Amino acid sequence: VLNDRSTTENKESISPLTQELATSYNCLSYSVMTVPEREDYYYGKHQLYYITSVIPFVSSFIKIGQPSSARLTEIIVGPDALFGTGTTILADFYLDFGIWGVLICMFVFGYYIRQFEYILFCNSSPTLFLYTIAFFISSHLFYIARSPVLTNLKYAIWGFGILYFYNKIHNKK
Repeated sequence: VLNDRSTTENKESISPLTQELATSYNCLSYSVMTVPEREDYYYGKHQLYYITSVIPFVSSFIKIGQPSSARLTEIIVGPDALFGTGTTILADFYLDFGIWGVLICMFVFGYYIRQFEYILFCNSSPTLFLYTIAFFISSHLFYIARSPVLTNLKYAIWGFGILYFYNKIHNKK
């Protein structure tokens, strides 16, 4: 545990939930303090966890690891935490790949966000898959800064599956 005071200090706030959200800046700070000084980079294990979470129940059969938010909660609060600290997109990338990984991943992420914008507003005939992914990710852009980027991929692909089967059933009638 890097900071025992965060669990014992009495911080005044209008709402404890907004206080936790407001302290999300801790995620990146503690990531930088911890990796690589106290432990090694995760080399994409967190991203692999999010990618495999697209397949339901895969975590029951294959132990890949844990989300970055779980690791950050252990680092900041401790192993017996009563609440989670969450994560941020920068802390998530930093834990896996370091500063260069943050720069490269954020550049790639920005490129894809621009492509999604093009799909939604300029492309006259995108595929259902691309449109669903673009719409879902774009509708969560404000939240993505406070979360891992690939968490939303799972729900976008599930949404595509539901729409795909709905279209197949609807077109047969």
